[in-house]
Amino acid sequence: MILLSLLNSESVWFIRILISKESLDIDHRPSLGYLYAVSKLKNSFLITGIKHCGKSSTARMLSNFFSAAFTDIDDTAEEIYFNETCERLSSREIYKRGGRELFMSFELKASKLITLRTAEAPQIAAAGGGICDNLPAIEILKKNFIIFYIDEDADILYDRIIRKGIPAFLSAGKPYDDFMKLYDKRSTNYEKLCNIRISGGGRSTKAIAGEIITKLREDGYAG
Repeated sequence: MILLSLLNSESVWFIRILISKESLDIDHRPSLGYLYAVSKLKNSFLITGIKHCGKSSTARMLSNFFSAAFTDIDDTAEEIYFNETCERLSSREIYKRGGRELFMSFELKASKLITLRTAEAPQIAAAGGGICDNLPAIEILKKNFIIFYIDEDADILYDRIIRKGIPAFLSAGKPYDDFMKLYDKRSTNYEKLCNIRISGGGRSTKAIAGEIITKLREDGYAG
């Protein structure tokens, strides 16, 4: 026997699924009282910030919490590049192949595509670290997304970035100096374009996502 019951919480409708021992094989039976959240998200949201601030991880956690679609703009740009060229490259490789202008052109195409999807249902998206420099993309996104900026400490970000090697946007000779110039410029830009700023403070993805959820509820963006 399967019993469905609706629970109305302050922010989310839950469906509690209670499954008797007789209804499923004991080795594959889910835990009793497992909860599925049904989205009550009212707007689409974009998580931004400088590279390695935790944008994608935070956006994925939020999409799971609200049962909303998740999109990564860099991943979408890579798919569009593949569809047009039949060559599978990462965002970093596209940047190295054709420079800043080429990558930004695909970033713009990706921004247009995910914006179209917001007409179907609220989306939770994560942007690449340099989206603030792509003004045409930002203008499109601002019209359709509430923008969060995860403001993380510069040294924390630098340590995370160079762990996998020096990226294409930093010089091999003075990567730290290059990064600090970039950090100062982009952090200023993100402060200006965002709707809501979240302080990173080296906190976990769970802590940052929790603060965003609280702000969404307080500001009436989520039920």
